[in-house]
Amino acid sequence: IVAATNVVSVESITKAVLNRVPPGTEDVNKRALELGMSLLRKE
Repeated sequence: IVAATNVVSVESITKAVLNRVPPGTEDVNKRALELGMSLLRKE
C-alpha cells in the first residue's frame, strides 16, 4: 500500500505491522516489509 499508493506513510505502516506481529519477530517482519516496499518501487 505504501510503495504503490503513498497514501500511508512508511512510519505509520511500520508501526502498525510491528504492533501486530508476535513478540520476537519484529526484526524479521520489519525487514520483510522493507523488502516488499523496495520491490514495488523498482517496478
